[in-house]
Amino acid sequence: MTRRSKREIDHALDELDDPEQFTLQAYLLADLKGYYGGDLSRGERRLLENPEAHLPTSAVRRLGNLGGSQ
Repeated sequence: MTRRSKREIDHALDELDDPEQFTLQAYLLADLKGYYGGDLSRGERRLLENPEAHLPTSAVRRLGNLGGSQ
């Protein structure tokens, strides 16, 4: 498999794992994954960069109560 085809497959998989709305659990797991140096999907990176755009309002409030970024 060439690097390009692997990238294309990874990109296609990222798009499948790219929901419009994430859960608070998904945010916390992505944050933990990033903290320990794991490879984040495109959706996970976007979620961590801008949680307000990808989490329901109630989850953003709960995240603020936990001391996370808001």
